[in-house]
Amino acid sequence: FMQFINRQDELKFLEEQYKKNNSNFVVIYGRRRTGKTSLIREFINNKPNIYFLSDIQTETEQLLDFQNTAADFFDQDELLKNKAFKTWDTFFRYLTDKIKKEDKKIVIVIDEYTYLHQSNKAISSILQKYWDKEWQNSGKIFLILCGSLVGMMAKLTLYHSAPLYGRNTGQIKLRPFNFKQFCYFFPKISLEKQIEFYSILGGTPRYILEFNGSKTVWQNISEKFLHPESILYQDPISVLSQEVATTGTYFSLLKTIAFGEHKISKIGAKLEMKATQLNPYLEKLIDLDLIEKRVPITEKPHKSKMGLYFLKDNFFKFWFKYIFTNRSFIEKGNQETVLKQIKKEFSQFVSSVFEDIIRESALNFQQVGSWWSKNEEIDIIGLNPEKDEILFGEVKWQNRLVGLKELQELQRKSRLVQWGGKTRKESFLLASKSGFEKSLRQIAEKEKVILIDLKNFN
Repeated sequence: FMQFINRQDELKFLEEQYKKNNSNFVVIYGRRRTGKTSLIREFINNKPNIYFLSDIQTETEQLLDFQNTAADFFDQDELLKNKAFKTWDTFFRYLTDKIKKEDKKIVIVIDEYTYLHQSNKAISSILQKYWDKEWQNSGKIFLILCGSLVGMMAKLTLYHSAPLYGRNTGQIKLRPFNFKQFCYFFPKISLEKQIEFYSILGGTPRYILEFNGSKTVWQNISEKFLHPESILYQDPISVLSQEVATTGTYFSLLKTIAFGEHKISKIGAKLEMKATQLNPYLEKLIDLDLIEKRVPITEKPHKSKMGLYFLKDNFFKFWFKYIFTNRSFIEKGNQETVLKQIKKEFSQFVSSVFEDIIRESALNFQQVGSWWSKNEEIDIIGLNPEKDEILFGEVKWQNRLVGLKELQELQRKSRLVQWGGKTRKESFLLASKSGFEKSLRQIAEKEKVILIDLKNFN
């Protein structure tokens, strides 16, 4: 049940497809651990289905496994006699004829489809033939191809050059949960602790399930990150190794960004690579939803020369900043040194995630982002271009009250932002972990100042 928190939109989409009279073909893809298989299992529950999980086996073994699954569905042993089918073509032929006799729509799932493709590069062309000639118009088949290797899934099913291109009736790129969805996993802990957990784990269901809400942040980090045998210690290495060929460059790139270099020229200087050499790596990491390119909200993304790169996934940000660089300490059993470093910088680390959470809440603005120039930055800017409305926001994750000084500083910086007409309508927002001084509260009531702390955050 836990993985099904807030996957309602995806489930609803699949159910709507299933109810249609025609056959359906849906591609589901996304990074490992995001709950793709759980989503599929929830969807096919109580529906006639043939579910096949592909893996790293020979083609012969895969074909036999698929046959066994189909035999189980049709309650017939003849499929298995003498390894009845020597080729995918003859197997799909048999399957097609059997399904034609059924009076209901059957879901056929090939999970981890990329492994099947690796064992037989022609599998997409074979499926295309059956889809075009038989399945598409039968109204009897709901085909789901699912895979974790994001790049390869897109290449095999969604790119123009793919044999299956244009055949799918729908596609779902399953992404990690946002903060609001994340909170459903830990309904009984404080908002402060939810924010701290989220800043470490991000929204990937498999990682979220590793933390224990009744333990402290430090106990969870110590038990789940600082032991070489734990999944949160090992997983980024295996996830990235399966997605990219040259892990060294990718790991160095992610580490450099995690440590605060966001400009392509500075990242390049650190890695001794030209910006043009870096581009393919950056694009791949953007595809994987691991990093994102941001430009000041007041600029046009394609024209701006102010673009900066940030780690988009909190879990990978935390892992590259504190685990990857400290592996020798962790392997030697010297967890205390690492924990000490994390504790020292933790408030600052959580602060940037708190900014993201406030931005994510959208605040009734059409466009929400941040702004920076050469020497100044503003955490949050909201724009409503049609109404000429602009919001300026500052976020503080610290153990002291925010006061008038912070508001005045934000107002000073707001005058540097060139956007809108002379009559633009301005409002201000301050978000604070620890609350606000009385003098600021009094002014906020009179002027257009929104104050958000952990008591009134929703």
